[in-house]
Amino acid sequence: GAPTKPKPELSSAKGKTSSDDKKLFGKKPGIDPDYDLIMEESLAKNMYPLAKMDAANAADHTTLAAKFCTPEIWEKYKDLKSSGPAKWTLARAINTGIMYPSSFVGCHAGDRESYDDFKDFFYPVIEAYHKGFSM
Repeated sequence: GAPTKPKPELSSAKGKTSSDDKKLFGKKPGIDPDYDLIMEESLAKNMYPLAKMDAANAADHTTLAAKFCTPEIWEKYKDLKSSGPAKWTLARAINTGIMYPSSFVGCHAGDRESYDDFKDFFYPVIEAYHKGFSM
């Protein structure tokens, strides 16, 4: 076979690394922030993030997710999974808006069925984003 190039050595603060550290490139074990779903702590437990929602809604700018995912909407949909292939949840839908409250929309539909399955959440978000459009 063809000769392989040696891999560059990575160093830690102490100057020593384990082979596992070299593979992680400074990331936490088991998590790749570019590809893995990292859930906000409350949402990972399927709990409404009340303090973060209150802070987001009190700020000069808030995400549409924080504005429309009220405690009542959360209670209605928290245990529902979308009927589409993603089996999406409301927790996953609002996760980015909770983790990044400076975003504008702050939510994602996992599949097209999510829009209708969580319509009391997504329809107002869509109408607020597309001014003059009515669902």
